[in-house]
Amino acid sequence: MMENPKRLFAILGGLLVLLVIGMGLQGTKLYSQTSAEKKILPAARANVSGGEQGINRNGTKAEKEIAVHVTGAVSKPGVYRLPAGSRVEDAVRMAEPLPDADVDGINRAASLTDGRQIIVPSRQGGSGEGNNRATAAAGSGQGLIKSGGSSSKQAGASALININQADAAELDRLPGVGPSTAQKIIQYRETKGPFQCIEDLQNVPGIGPKKFADLKEMITVD
Repeated sequence: MMENPKRLFAILGGLLVLLVIGMGLQGTKLYSQTSAEKKILPAARANVSGGEQGINRNGTKAEKEIAVHVTGAVSKPGVYRLPAGSRVEDAVRMAEPLPDADVDGINRAASLTDGRQIIVPSRQGGSGEGNNRATAAAGSGQGLIKSGGSSSKQAGASALININQADAAELDRLPGVGPSTAQKIIQYRETKGPFQCIEDLQNVPGIGPKKFADLKEMITVD
């Protein structure tokens, strides 16, 4: 009679030991799986995030466009939309230059930026839209009409420089305006806003009445 309880206790003890061992093994397995998942998930998230950013970057680059205005000696003047990174040559070709267009009078290799204007000059002088129109401001050398025999510091009456749009290189072509003064002009219009009239240029430090008198016939704000 005494052997049966002992045998029963031995069986129960053995089952309890097996249960504890089984629970320990199961816990170890769950811990290993959890650790592996913690290592995998951040890497997967990083890959997904990087992929999404790459798509966004590529998508933005592919979809970004700029608008430029081409006028002057062209048969199809107007506003053209081109991919970012396009050159003056691309815009001029789309506008179809006239036979007398002086396409060598502009920097066709210059990069375009959004909102720029390219005025293609004609070999007969002027831009094809009247000599009093401003040429300007499609980047370094773009839309600037050549004046035979004139120095780089002179701008003819048919090549007015728009002081609201011209960059430092174009402003530097004006007589008495060097790189330092050109930068002051740009800083002035960025902080104070566009020039309302050419006389406002005298508000820029370094440009007094005498210097203004030398260049007032060569600039415009239109």
